[in-house]
Amino acid sequence: MFDRRVTRIFLFSLVALLAVLLTIPALGQELLVNDDDFRSSDEVWDFIPDYTGMYEDSSNAWVWTEPGVNLSQYETVEVIPFENISHTIDVNAQHALTENLRQGMGRLGLKVVDTNADLTVHSAMVDYYAGGGGSWWGIGGPFVEVEIYVVDNATGNIISKVRHQAHAESLNGAMAETISDIIGYWGRQ
Repeated sequence: MFDRRVTRIFLFSLVALLAVLLTIPALGQELLVNDDDFRSSDEVWDFIPDYTGMYEDSSNAWVWTEPGVNLSQYETVEVIPFENISHTIDVNAQHALTENLRQGMGRLGLKVVDTNADLTVHSAMVDYYAGGGGSWWGIGGPFVEVEIYVVDNATGNIISKVRHQAHAESLNGAMAETISDIIGYWGRQ
């Protein structure tokens, strides 16, 4: 009798612990609890209105999505062209990032429209290096760093936010990898 009760308590405790652990999205990863943890007076990382709750995911992007939200539950999305708040201006890179993001949203099953969408995607190129003549921040070759947040237009609330960078042999490769990783994150939600 005593052994059965101990076994039941142990199994119940184990199941409860497992349930709690499965509800923690950033288990074992650094979680930005406070918006100030990510802001720096030396950096331009001020595009996302609030970094609170973001964590580093498997693609090394800093991410957050409203619990219970999946972008596939929406039908339409407006992708506003990338802003450039980096120290380097490259309109062609902004256009390429925007087009990559528009195509990626289509791969998620969302219809990309110009107005009256369910979602609006706001994005900025926050850092950028086209390559040539050495490296930037010790990173060899071209790289791009972006910040993106998604607004549910019915509520006006931000439902997802991502900050990610990639470097590659070419600038186009870095841009494609960055957007691909972000779309992959949203696809896993």
